[in-house]
Amino acid sequence: MAEDFLNKVSKKASEQLKNLKSPYQFETERTKTVQLRMSTYKEVKRIAFENDEKIVDVLEKIIREGLAKRR
Repeated sequence: MAEDFLNKVSKKASEQLKNLKSPYQFETERTKTVQLRMSTYKEVKRIAFENDEKIVDVLEKIIREGLAKRR
């Protein structure tokens, strides 16, 4: 009887682990890691905190602005 319960729980857990996508995630845009100097990272982190944004969004804005100025 205990074995039936464990098999049932095991099957349900396996099904849930197959789908690791968060139901709260809106988009699934791929990202790449970048290397930053620690002083730059701390500054970006501070900006993100002050503006209540994600670090990745702050970095994207900074990079896009820099690329736009090059053109």
